[in-house]
Amino acid sequence: MNNIFLTGTLTRAELRHTPQDQTPICEFDLEFQFERRDAVVRETVTVTAWNDLGTDVYNRFPVGSRVLIEGLTQIEQVPVAENRTISRLSIRALRVQSASPEQNLNSVLLVGYVGGDPDRKDQESGNVVANVSLAINRPKSEEPDWYSLELWNKRAEVAMNYVRKGSLIGVTGTLKIDRWTDKATQLPRTKPMIRVDRLELLGSKRETGLEETEAETETPEVAAPNRKRKTAKASAA
Repeated sequence: MNNIFLTGTLTRAELRHTPQDQTPICEFDLEFQFERRDAVVRETVTVTAWNDLGTDVYNRFPVGSRVLIEGLTQIEQVPVAENRTISRLSIRALRVQSASPEQNLNSVLLVGYVGGDPDRKDQESGNVVANVSLAINRPKSEEPDWYSLELWNKRAEVAMNYVRKGSLIGVTGTLKIDRWTDKATQLPRTKPMIRVDRLELLGSKRETGLEETEAETETPEVAAPNRKRKTAKASAA
């Protein structure tokens, strides 16, 4: 499972066609926002829309339009220097519609297998952060996409206690982009990150050691997009 619902402002758009069969593809940049340390941060993600949807997006939404995207995410490793790459997230749009200035949706839903045991960090403020890598198979590709997850406090404790390498989990969270300067090359680096709002353990109770009542207590519900969708557990079946 791999879905994203994202509102933002269209800042660039171009329409091209595949050389083989002239399939239309609209590629556009979407400026979206998220919160970081009580500040609102704006970042840009590249979105592609294929076939009739691509033509429709290009003709209907000029630069400056505010839109809601429903789509699939994918992670690419982009070379930036010798023997160095950065992770870049892009979106394959499944649906694009107009959005009002009041609409602000940033929700990512993922189901996949954990690549390693969670990494715990205790902050001076008392907060606990757990970082987890999540592998999701991409259709028609032998290599999975690797997502970086960030869990805080109670969710971090649940991850540290019950999530292990190879665990099957489902998460709902917010897309954000981390930025820093590489100490070795002094080049700017970016990394897409999912801040988890809900964690669901999809293995059996015997595999996770977690009773159902504990799971309900430690992983509270979060608001879902205003569309009926299958739960992560049902989608993984």
